[in-house]
Amino acid sequence: MGGDSVLERVMPVVLALLLHAVVGTVLVFRLGDAPAPSSPPGPQVEPVEAVVVDESRITEELERLRTQDEEQRRKDRERIEQLEREADSAQRRRTEEERRLTELERLRRERQREYMAAERERERNEAERLAELTRQSAAEARRIEALEKEKTALATQRSEEQQQLARLEQQRREEAEQKRRLEEQARVAREEQQRAEDARRKAEAERQQAEAERRRIEAEKKKAEAERKRIEAEKKKAEAERQRIEAEKKKAEAERQRIEAEKKKAEAERKRIEELRRREAERALQEQIALDSALLDEERRSLLEAGRIEYIAQIKDKIERNWLRPPGTASGLKCVVRVSQLPGGDVVEVDIQTGSGNVAFDRSVEEAVLRSSPLPVPKDPSLFDRNIVITFEPEA
Repeated sequence: MGGDSVLERVMPVVLALLLHAVVGTVLVFRLGDAPAPSSPPGPQVEPVEAVVVDESRITEELERLRTQDEEQRRKDRERIEQLEREADSAQRRRTEEERRLTELERLRRERQREYMAAERERERNEAERLAELTRQSAAEARRIEALEKEKTALATQRSEEQQQLARLEQQRREEAEQKRRLEEQARVAREEQQRAEDARRKAEAERQQAEAERRRIEAEKKKAEAERKRIEAEKKKAEAERQRIEAEKKKAEAERQRIEAEKKKAEAERKRIEELRRREAERALQEQIALDSALLDEERRSLLEAGRIEYIAQIKDKIERNWLRPPGTASGLKCVVRVSQLPGGDVVEVDIQTGSGNVAFDRSVEEAVLRSSPLPVPKDPSLFDRNIVITFEPEA
């Protein structure tokens, strides 16, 4: 407690001691052996009978007052020391709470820094993965372009082969026409063979020539058939290549769609992670706000409790200062009283809740409460209670 509160508690004791000292001095001077005043000349006046005061009783009363004052001072010192210890304890608790709040704030900032570092690392890895996907997509596009060029070249080759096949077909028809003419000539030669030997020899020569031509034509036919088979094989090969290219195109399209799906999936994952990060940040913020609010509420309750303790202590202190011990009461008595008061501290009712068993002691407590009106008011108006319960223990 502050110096003003200590001064307020000590001043009444000092004033009481001074008052007792003045009373004792006056009694001593008035009861001492002062010379009697001489009678003035004139009419005789009836003497006033002096009252003899027992000096031992005065001394006993002064001793009682001194003992009571010393006891009161001892209690005041003990009460002040107790209040100072409570104030020091409250200050230490407050310092420890502030240190704990500082440590919590440091841990929160450290967790936030670690979270941000992990988030930056994750974003860097995501950017590298997206760059790799982009490179793969570009390479796939180049491969598809090469396949398109290869397909165009095969189409050109196939067109040339079809033109060559048409030329061979034209040549085959010409050879067939020539064969038909040769066969016609052979028929004419056979008819003419019977007419003349010369014609026979000529026909034989022509036959031999025709045979050679036939063999040549047969060879050409075989060659044409082989060429046809080769062209057919080439056609099958070209068809297989076309199907392969179609399959490659479908595969490339599937790969492109897969890459597109991967990109969409990566984008969705990025959005999901961003949403999780946002929710985590909101959750951490809400937890921190709740923690700070709880700490503030706890500190507010502690301060209110300390203020209430001080408020009740001020009321009990004032009641004890206004309490007069009834003669013959034993030590160690206590009682519980309920005091009804107005907002300004004026006492309106005193009710003994739990008596001490000594009627005089309980009544002295009621009178002390009434003499203490108005009671001290709290510094914080929210601590005011219209009905307060006080345990009165003067020797506690």
